[in-house]
Amino acid sequence: MIVTGRVYNDQLGFMENVNVSHVLPVKNGVYPIVKTVQTDAFGAFKIDVPSTSSILHFSHVGFDFDTITVAAFNAQAVKQIQLYASTEVLPDVNVGTNTTKQKDNTGLIALIIFGVVAAIAFTIGKKDDNKRVKARA
Repeated sequence: MIVTGRVYNDQLGFMENVNVSHVLPVKNGVYPIVKTVQTDAFGAFKIDVPSTSSILHFSHVGFDFDTITVAAFNAQAVKQIQLYASTEVLPDVNVGTNTTKQKDNTGLIALIIFGVVAAIAFTIGKKDDNKRVKARA
């Protein structure tokens, strides 16, 4: 079944490059993604899903996401979704500028789920020196 519609922002402007995903029910706090398409310059999308019980997840960086079943979406008189600018403030990340040896660098690990940093870890240098990066998420 093909589902079509438009995505608008909170000012009723078209939203380009919104991820429109066919997802499975939440598992461990995450929506497993089956398929994703993006909206065009006019906020329009078209996605193929198996049934009216399928779940659509709409997400864009800087906006709160929205999730709706295909049946509920199709029941609307006008097939559209409105996303609102996120009011959530992301935490600061402090990064040191000290010189380190390459062997001491261990890197950055980040898990991003629908545009939100879920975990972050970064280690530079030894535990007892001043060459460590401080990061919080």
